[in-house]
Amino acid sequence: MAVGIWTLAEKSDYISLLSSNTYMATAYILVVAGIVVMITGILGCCATFKERRNLLRVDICVSRAVFLFRSQPDSLRDATVIQALVIPQLLLWVPGLQPVDFDSFTIVLQYFILLLCIFLLEIIAGILAYIYYQQLSMELKQNLKETMTQKYRKEGEEGVTSAVDKLQQEFKCCGSNNATDWSESIWIKSPEAGGRKFPDSCCKTITEGCGRRDHPSNIYKEGGCITKLENFIQEHLKIIGAVGIGIACVQIFGMIFTCCLYKSLKSEPY
Repeated sequence: MAVGIWTLAEKSDYISLLSSNTYMATAYILVVAGIVVMITGILGCCATFKERRNLLRVDICVSRAVFLFRSQPDSLRDATVIQALVIPQLLLWVPGLQPVDFDSFTIVLQYFILLLCIFLLEIIAGILAYIYYQQLSMELKQNLKETMTQKYRKEGEEGVTSAVDKLQQEFKCCGSNNATDWSESIWIKSPEAGGRKFPDSCCKTITEGCGRRDHPSNIYKEGGCITKLENFIQEHLKIIGAVGIGIACVQIFGMIFTCCLYKSLKSEPY
C-alpha cells in the first residue's frame, strides 16, 4: 500500500503525459491490496485479543471449562472458573444478538479467500507493471510529441502544461525528441506565445520571456525529454512490479499455512 500511495502522491506528476491509465491502475491496485491486508490484520488482532468467538468461531473457553469440570467436578475453585468462562459466553445469547457460530472451518475458509484475493491483486499489479514496461517506449514515441505540441498552454489542459514545464526543468531537456519539436506547437505559433520559440521551461535559467532567445547557452538542446521520461517511469514500474510479485509470493506461504490449519482442524475429533 505504501508503494501505491507513494506513486499516487509523489510520482504522478507526469501521468497527464501518458495516454494509457495502466501506470495509475497498478498503483491503485497496490493500495486496494494494502487496505485488504490491513482490514484482515485488524480483524485478526481484534479477534485474538478480545477472544470474540463470533470472530474466531472457536469455542476455546467452553472446551476449557468442560475439561476442568471433568477433571475435578467437586472443586469449588474449578466451579468458579467454569462460571467465569461460561457466563460471559452465555451473555452473547441475549435477545437481539445473533447466535454464535462455532464453525471454525468457515472462518479459516474465509481467511483463505481473503489471502487469495490479496494474492490475485498483487499478481495483477505485477503483471500490469511488466506489460506496461514493455509498451511504454512505443506509447511515448506515438503520443508524447503530439501531447506536448497540441495541448501545451491549451485551455482546460493545465495538467499537461504543468507536467511539461516540470519535465523540462527537472530533466533539463526541451521538447519530446529535441527542441525543434516546439516549432510545431499550436501555442508557439499563436500570439499568446509573445514571440517565444520555446516555452520558458526550456531555458537553462528561467526568466520571463527567456524562450524568445534561441541559443545553446540559453536553451536545453542536448536532447529531448522522451528518453528521460521513459527511464523515469520504467524505473518506477520495476519497483511496482517487484513489490507486487514479492508480496504475492508471501501470500502463497500464508495460503499454504491456512490450508494446513484447515486440514488440522478437520482431522481433529469433536
